[in-house]
Amino acid sequence: MSPLILLGIGALAGFVVFVILFILALTLGEVPESAVHPADYADDEAIEQTLRAHGVRFC
Repeated sequence: MSPLILLGIGALAGFVVFVILFILALTLGEVPESAVHPADYADDEAIEQTLRAHGVRFC
C-alpha cells in the first residue's frame, strides 16, 4: 500500500479514537453535586486549620 494511503487510514483511526474519548469524557467526566458529601471536606478543613496554626496564610 502507498504510504499516503496508510497515513490517511492512520489519521482517520486517530480521529475516531479522539471522538470516542471525547464522548466518554462528556458522559462520564462530571460528578453530580448530589454525590458530593459534606464529610468529604472534613479532611481538607483539618489540614487547613493545621496549616493556619503553623502560620500559613490563604488568600
